[in-house]
Amino acid sequence: MESGTEHPTERTMDNESVTAEGNREASLDVEVQDEIQPNIWIPPCNEEIKPYKKQVFPYLDTAFEHYEHYGRECGFNVRRSTEKTNNAGKTILKYFVCSRAGPNDDLESARGNSSYKHRNRKTVSAKCICPAKLSLRAVGENSFLVYKFIETHNHPFASKSGMQFLRCNRSLTDFHQHFIVDADIQLTSDGAFKYEYETDSSNRLTRLFWVDGIGRQNYEVFGDVVSFDATYRTNRYNMVFVPLIGIDNHWKSVTFAGALLESESSENFTWYCESYKKIFGKKPKCIITDQCAAMKIAIENCFPLVKHRLCMWHIMKKLPAKLGTLFCVESPFMDKLNKFVWSDHVTPTEFEDGWNEVISEFGLSDNKWLHEMFDLRKSWIPAYFNDEPMVGLLRTTSSAIERQRYNNKKLNHADDIMPRPISKKKIETDAA
Repeated sequence: MESGTEHPTERTMDNESVTAEGNREASLDVEVQDEIQPNIWIPPCNEEIKPYKKQVFPYLDTAFEHYEHYGRECGFNVRRSTEKTNNAGKTILKYFVCSRAGPNDDLESARGNSSYKHRNRKTVSAKCICPAKLSLRAVGENSFLVYKFIETHNHPFASKSGMQFLRCNRSLTDFHQHFIVDADIQLTSDGAFKYEYETDSSNRLTRLFWVDGIGRQNYEVFGDVVSFDATYRTNRYNMVFVPLIGIDNHWKSVTFAGALLESESSENFTWYCESYKKIFGKKPKCIITDQCAAMKIAIENCFPLVKHRLCMWHIMKKLPAKLGTLFCVESPFMDKLNKFVWSDHVTPTEFEDGWNEVISEFGLSDNKWLHEMFDLRKSWIPAYFNDEPMVGLLRTTSSAIERQRYNNKKLNHADDIMPRPISKKKIETDAA
């Protein structure tokens, strides 16, 4: 690889000649310094990923991956630039540059450079003669050594929110490609997998409802009482996650289906209910929700004959916020009120008398929110649907979903904790 024994030839990439690159480099040291001196940007990054002089890479591709990772972390794209080869066609010099390196079309036109040919580029970021560069020289059989590293740029970098749009971040890894393929295969391998979706005029996903075969099987058995829980919101796309939840024979919450909605509007919830009916066919006997007015409208329109109840736990959990945490903790108010709210053994008249007695005892007769909850009592107090065979399931559904929402913070179909056996009989172990 000595210059005395080899006669390097010149080969280019991106239609740029090595000679022009060399000449441009020589002029950049003088010309660009005057141009970028007032505005110099140095990428903020971890020193461990920053290239440095005399750094050796086992392969050229490894060097590019390292420089690309460095650019990804700092907020700029990189590209392969020119290279030099020897007579055998082996690369002996290679340059990696910022994607905004090279002459600017408008600048060249303004200078009256008639020899410069305008090229259409598939990017919205204009070239600005950015000097950032990683220069490598071949050493050994396949290794390359960094002999020059220009860290400074003459332009700002992508913001944190804009980094996802960098070219280096717009490609899928092998893992994600396999994940997408596996998910697509599920549509054919699982014949019971169903979904509905809608997009807007910009082809952006606005509504999605899906269910797999296991969810449909569970719904056939445990779908008498379901809950629409719209308290989850995704972080990246700010969409509302609305799982369809029920209770199985072990009194554990089970997810039948899931949905993503762009907002909590009555139109979106109506679409949710219509997709629910289309996919499952079978209507539930009772639907439990929180106090969402938009959801109430959708249920009345799509399930006019289905009973709609409010989540008891959701309402009772609001008491400290409405009445004061200190009051609810230190006074016996909650204990006295719970005796009438949660009891299966009181009549509607007994509940009303007990409610009014407790409210009066603690001087809360003028509380507007308590008056509103009392007016809604037929939608969430068990005393008003004691004659319904599912009253116990209604209360259990509310409590199970509430525990899932605030304690587990995720959907749990079951846990693997086995209760402590009383005897050593095998039949007890199997039953557990």
